[in-house]
Amino acid sequence: GLHKHLPKSHLSAVMEPYLGEDGHYLLRPSSTSKSQLSLTVSHLGKHSNFKINYENGQYFINTKKKFDSMKQLLEFYHNAPIKSKQKDAEVYLLFPIPADEELELQFEKEAEAMKVTKSEVVEDPLPEPWQQFYNEEYQRHYYHNPITNSTVWERPRVSSGREKRRCDELPSFQPQQSTEPPNKPDSMYTPDKNVLASMQIYPRE
Repeated sequence: GLHKHLPKSHLSAVMEPYLGEDGHYLLRPSSTSKSQLSLTVSHLGKHSNFKINYENGQYFINTKKKFDSMKQLLEFYHNAPIKSKQKDAEVYLLFPIPADEELELQFEKEAEAMKVTKSEVVEDPLPEPWQQFYNEEYQRHYYHNPITNSTVWERPRVSSGREKRRCDELPSFQPQQSTEPPNKPDSMYTPDKNVLASMQIYPRE
């Protein structure tokens, strides 16, 4: 079923008991787009995230394979793998994780309370030319300087001339063909994997 009340801030807590076996999955509304669902699957001791898009009455993870219903999509990837960002990894949707609506409603309330608390904190303005982006897989903002081509997790400060986290310390995907980052930053924008690859973000071990 759909985990409609599960906020992304509590996703790891729900997935933790299922990481010992591949193929456990859940669906929840995307936090960035009303036309998408977020699919999370246990795989190799971690959880992998995918976007399920809905367009013109069809559901799809990639445009090469579309389905008329969510049921068809889930059944297809029960028997055929979703290609993961990890090299040679194949992800199957084997075991749906049941939603605990009461618990997830509590999580939702906690997440809303956290948002209120954060909104009360006035952040320093982002120094030029830094741009802010959002990474759905790691569920946090990151910052890119197009002049120095530096990418960091921690918000740069106006008074700080040093970057606290260098790009070679950050999680990433397999290198692919370079793509220039977007010109206009958007805090809720998730760059595609080519954009992330161009920023040379490398995985934690």
